[in-house]
Amino acid sequence: MGKSQEPLKVTCPCCKAKLSVDAALGVVLSHEEPPRKGPDVDLTNAAGILSEQQRQREDKFADSWFQETNKEDILAKKFEEAMKKAKDAPVGKPIVTSTWIDSEQNLTQSPQRCAEFTEKRTLLRFSCSR
Repeated sequence: MGKSQEPLKVTCPCCKAKLSVDAALGVVLSHEEPPRKGPDVDLTNAAGILSEQQRQREDKFADSWFQETNKEDILAKKFEEAMKKAKDAPVGKPIVTSTWIDSEQNLTQSPQRCAEFTEKRTLLRFSCSR
């Protein structure tokens, strides 16, 4: 191989990072991030910025205080709306789970299971009608 050359020092035009690149291999050997810039804030208007932040904090606190003090009313209204939607919604078929399907298929297999299933269904109806 030839003699080793000094790595190329390159500055990225986009982010101003400094790169050290091996010219023969075409790989980046090292990378230095550019110095970070501080926030672009005009300190002559610092009092205005602080007063605006104070106002925002007070507004958020007032909103949360209102919601907390009126929590019961808000929840009651949400519940009323949900009940209206439930009354207006069409009644659909009940959801059939696999245990119900298995129980109904097993009815034909054994009379004892049929009696158990009927007893369970009666108890279920009794507990739901309360």
